[in-house]
Amino acid sequence: MATPNLDISAGPFGIAVLGTAAMAHKEGHIRAARALKDMDPIPTDFATNPGYWP
Repeated sequence: MATPNLDISAGPFGIAVLGTAAMAHKEGHIRAARALKDMDPIPTDFATNPGYWP
């Protein structure tokens, strides 16, 4: 990701690529959360163990 408060010059294509990457990242977390919710029992370390998350 870009450094905070850094001006980035991006055209429409660059913005579309950034949006697509952001949605893919979000979708990975949604799928990981769904897999955790389907586990029985839900692991107690799900929030601190990076192995559960993309």
